Amino acid sequence: MTQSRVLALFDFDKTLVARDSFRMLGELGARSSLERALLFAYAGVTKLGWIDNTRYKELVLTRIWCGRTEAERAQLLDALSESIRASSIEATWARLREHLDRGDRVAILSASPEFYLGPYMASISGDIQVLASSVEETGAGVVVDNLFRDRKATRAKGLIEEHIPSRVVVYTDHRDDLPMMKLAQHIVLVRPFEDTIESVRETGIPFEVLVE
Repeated sequence: MTQSRVLALFDFDKTLVARDSFRMLGELGARSSLERALLFAYAGVTKLGWIDNTRYKELVLTRIWCGRTEAERAQLLDALSESIRASSIEATWARLREHLDRGDRVAILSASPEFYLGPYMASISGDIQVLASSVEETGAGVVVDNLFRDRKATRAKGLIEEHIPSRVVVYTDHRDDLPMMKLAQHIVLVRPFEDTIESVRETGIPFEVLVE
């Protein structure tokens, strides 16, 4: 085991980038207006609770990722990287860089797919650990192992046990990450809704709002 002074855990979507990167992938990957409408419908029924977040990702990826050539996939990922950079929230990235400069452990924990999030973060620094949803292609489409809510907190707990930090800081935008936030000694909220602020306040853990 290695010891680190601080372990900084960052959510990705709407914390480091202003938009949902998976939604951006779908928008960029849609090949027709009909396909864009279908992806919009998938998002709608997910919001209504008719399908869960995992199934939503599987349906989208089956439509816009399966059946593409390697060249088409590379082109799509290049476009996504540009969109992510354009949507970056600079205040959160500045904090991430501060942690790296101090020698802190930094990890990204995200429900977005590892196949694009891992390479994107590696292009920024090899010192950032990425834990994200895995995607397995099958004959019928894809199967997503979704790193979401409690499962994200379980992986965060594993990082804490591995690195034995003296302090854990969690950066996130949403109360869905409350199980992970409860592992921290300090919470940093990025553009949070009021219900997220109230949920965090109830934990009694010190917090700050980095970006209103």
